[in-house]
Amino acid sequence: MITQKTIDRFNRKTIKLNNKINCIQWHGAINSKGIPLFTVNNKPIPAYRASYLFFVDSSLHKGTSVYHTCSNKLCVNPDHLTLDINKAAFSWNNDFSYDLPIINTDSLVPLNDYINKIKTLEDEIKSLKKQLMSK
Repeated sequence: MITQKTIDRFNRKTIKLNNKINCIQWHGAINSKGIPLFTVNNKPIPAYRASYLFFVDSSLHKGTSVYHTCSNKLCVNPDHLTLDINKAAFSWNNDFSYDLPIINTDSLVPLNDYINKIKTLEDEIKSLKKQLMSK
C-alpha cells in the first residue's frame, strides 16, 4: 500500500531542474548500473517506476516496462514517463542538449555517510580539546 508518507519520502529525494524540459532529477540511491532506486514495501524498485506508480497509475502490473520520453535516465518527472515504447528516448548521449547538469553519480555519497563523518570529526575535536585543557 502506498501512503502519503512514502510519497513524501520519495519527493525529498528529488530536485526539479530549471531546464527547458523540466526534468525532476533523482538524488537518492543509484545502483552500479546508474539506475535510480527507491524502496517500496521493503523492495528496491527503479525510482522512475515508483514515480509512475505514485503519480500516473497505481495499478501498474509487474513486468510492465516504464520508459523515459526525455534523455535523462535519472528523471522521475511523471510527465516524462510512458508505457509506450514508440515514445521512448533510448539514447542517453544524444547530440540534442536539454541543458541538463552533468552529474557524476559515482561521486554521490549517501547522506548517512556524511552524518557519520561529521560525528566522528566532532568526537575528535572534543578529544583534542580535552587534551589541550589537561596540559
